[in-house]
Amino acid sequence: MKRADARQAFKSNGFTLLEMIAVIAILAILLRIAVPALQELVINQRVRGATMDTLATLMLARSEAIKQGGNVSVTPASGTTNWSSGWRIVGTDGATVRTQDAYSGVQVSATISTGAASVVFDRTGRISGTATMQIESASNAASYARRCVSVGLSGQPKSTTGVCS
Repeated sequence: MKRADARQAFKSNGFTLLEMIAVIAILAILLRIAVPALQELVINQRVRGATMDTLATLMLARSEAIKQGGNVSVTPASGTTNWSSGWRIVGTDGATVRTQDAYSGVQVSATISTGAASVVFDRTGRISGTATMQIESASNAASYARRCVSVGLSGQPKSTTGVCS
């Protein structure tokens, strides 16, 4: 009787090697499915965050133009037309109101209908012409993460998902 009780007690404790391998295989399969989805989520969040910051910058520049009663511009920080390196808001007196550093893993390109290198809000909060800013992932593999920020003649910025038209 003692031997039968010992076998019964031994069988009920712990995992066998085969059970452990099965669990590890299932976990590996689940991780293989989850990691690309997690990467997609991170990329989408980077693009969404950059879009929200761009909207906030344009709204601040517009309100500063109305408050200061003159032209306030949003211009690339690099002094060129490269918006991916960040940008800054320049007040009516030429002082920098706010700067935005470059985003990691995000590309920003702007098209301004007047051909200017910056978006300029006048004292009424409007711009002459239109401006669109394409914000997308810097990774070619993640071309699905794109957003467009546009500013019409009214000066009110808005965001849409997808490619700027």
